[in-house]
Amino acid sequence: MPESDFRADLHCHSTCSDGTLSPEQLIELAISKGLKGLSITDHDSIEAYHSIDSSLHESKIELITGAEFTTNHLGVSVHVLAYGFSPSDEGILELSRTHKIRREERIRQMAHLLLKEGIDVGIEKILEHAKMPGRPHLAMAMLGLGVIKEPKEAFEKYIGDGKRCFVKSHAIGTEETVSIIKRANAIPVIAHPHLVKESRVLRDILLMDFEGIEAYYANFPLGHCQKWLDIARNKRWIITGGSDFHGEVKPQIALGASYTPEESFKRIAERYAHNKIR
Repeated sequence: MPESDFRADLHCHSTCSDGTLSPEQLIELAISKGLKGLSITDHDSIEAYHSIDSSLHESKIELITGAEFTTNHLGVSVHVLAYGFSPSDEGILELSRTHKIRREERIRQMAHLLLKEGIDVGIEKILEHAKMPGRPHLAMAMLGLGVIKEPKEAFEKYIGDGKRCFVKSHAIGTEETVSIIKRANAIPVIAHPHLVKESRVLRDILLMDFEGIEAYYANFPLGHCQKWLDIARNKRWIITGGSDFHGEVKPQIALGASYTPEESFKRIAERYAHNKIR
């Protein structure tokens, strides 16, 4: 990471998806940590930007719109970060609405499988309170029941990929999602590319119309970032970074643990400023 006093975390989650802090609490935490910029990138949701008044924090921190969309390419899950869109963009809103419907169906199916294992997570209560339901909500419900000792145990035993209560996500295609983001004049970025293990899928998405890649991620050693930095520089893509902070769901990861270079942040901020006045 380049030496600079400027720090902006462009990957974190609030209670509008599977984080445990509200958007306002996230912003206050970021300010207390001395961050200069923040993007709340909830899973498939932009509700955070309809629930906060960013003008209240303008003198302390610069907030840029963001979201992390779940996509599918060749049957493999690929996460796409979108930055700088207008919260009122109809394409982004419709994308989020579609995801919510699919997420609710999937979580119901997994809750049914858990019930067969003798674990009643109280799915109706989860859906009543979860703004964008996901597996972490099931994990936290199981923790509350005393079935597991920590959230990651739920994934290791029951709801992780390939486990007995896992249901595969039927996400929208990666290329289609990128197109929707681009039509909103926003910036599509490949999230945590190291998690894309299939070489063919990685090769394909690197040829798509992205504008950036998340080279700095969570508690990654800097040596692990070089591959993604080289790709970004060769393609003249924006280099982003963030902690992927979730709060109690991932207690080992602190907000601001990884962050975006100042030059990249300014490029994204310029796009957002343009979209705010469109």
